[in-house]
Amino acid sequence: MTPETVAAIIVSYNPEPAEFAQRLARIAVQVEHLVLVDNASHPSLRAMLVAQAAAQGAVLLENADNLGLATGQRQGIETALALGATFTLLLDQDSLPAPDLVARLLSAYRRLLDDGRQIAGVGPRAVFEPSGRSMPFIRFTPYAALKGRCQGMDDLIRTDFLISSGLLTPAWVYARVGLPEDALFIDNIDLEWCFRARHRGFDLYGVCNAVLYHQIGKQTRFLSVRHSKGPIYIHDPVRQYYQTRNRFLLYGRRYVPWAWKIQDFPRALFKLLYFGLVIPPRREHLRMMGLALWDALRGVTGAFRHNP
Repeated sequence: MTPETVAAIIVSYNPEPAEFAQRLARIAVQVEHLVLVDNASHPSLRAMLVAQAAAQGAVLLENADNLGLATGQRQGIETALALGATFTLLLDQDSLPAPDLVARLLSAYRRLLDDGRQIAGVGPRAVFEPSGRSMPFIRFTPYAALKGRCQGMDDLIRTDFLISSGLLTPAWVYARVGLPEDALFIDNIDLEWCFRARHRGFDLYGVCNAVLYHQIGKQTRFLSVRHSKGPIYIHDPVRQYYQTRNRFLLYGRRYVPWAWKIQDFPRALFKLLYFGLVIPPRREHLRMMGLALWDALRGVTGAFRHNP
């Protein structure tokens, strides 16, 4: 049997030095290879990145321009495969893995494999900071997004979607499913890849006893809906552009399940109204989402090309 070797891949863009060093150190001891792809961070940070990569024995790829998260992930995966890794682990620069994250993900994968499952990936229970809330694992139906929450720590929960941070994937799966899509640049990259994998007959599972501490957005607000509170993640207007454009691009793809489209379209309309009327800078949010809709209709992909 081929020995299991895991390559962790982190795409960086202007990371906070102290926190980034902590995250690199936490994952480096858990994997055989560490690949850091820097998307043209500010020149003042580059010496720090070189030093931190060297300290952890990481392979450092430095892009002259910000090529986007999807391209950075693709570059990292290709490097990991060239190193002979049998698994890849994607991580965001603002995610902190638990000390036993990789061991628990590998154990869950073996357990699922023994049950005869064809697995595209397993992912951890994401705990959002600073709220301490755990992200549920989602199954989409035409009537509701079913939220699978961990009842016991040994639970493995089948899901239609895993966030890319913490996603452990067997290397051979990429030959069947493909790599992250460069054209999306950032946002919904993981959603698209998971839908592609599900369309090609693979399963995805959340692993309750594997934990990843994660941050989304610059700020989180909670709205009360039917006696429960739902999080709203606040991003800057440019990110609103990517989120809006890419979700509308995915609406037009045949392999993307109708159940998700039916569930997501009302969310898109809500975000348009909420950010346009409530979250400052309101006018800029509206402008960016309007540009996103126009670009999605024209099939525009890649980096944001309009005047800021």
